[in-house]
Amino acid sequence: MKKLKELWMHNNRLTQLPWDIKELKLHELDVRGNDGLGVAARLFVGKELRELEGWLSEFEFGSDKQDSIKVMLVGEGTFPAPSPFPPSSPTH
Repeated sequence: MKKLKELWMHNNRLTQLPWDIKELKLHELDVRGNDGLGVAARLFVGKELRELEGWLSEFEFGSDKQDSIKVMLVGEGTFPAPSPFPPSSPTH
C-alpha cells in the first residue's frame, strides 16, 4: 500500500471516511457519489487532500480547531448533516 497513489471509492455507500486514509500518501482520493458523506463526497487532489488529512488528524487527536472544522464541514443548523468522519478514532 506504500506505493498506492490514487484511491477511487466513488459511487459506493460510504457514510464515513476511514481514519487510515491520512496514513496513505495518496495523490488523489475520489469519494464522489457517496451521498452519505454529504459535503465530503468529492474528489480530493493535492492541497485539498492534504487539508483532509489535517482535518482527520485534528478529529483524531482533538484540538481547539475541532469545533471550527466541524462547523465548516457540517454547518450549524438545527438539523445538521451527519459527519463524514467516524465518531471516535480507533485505539492502537
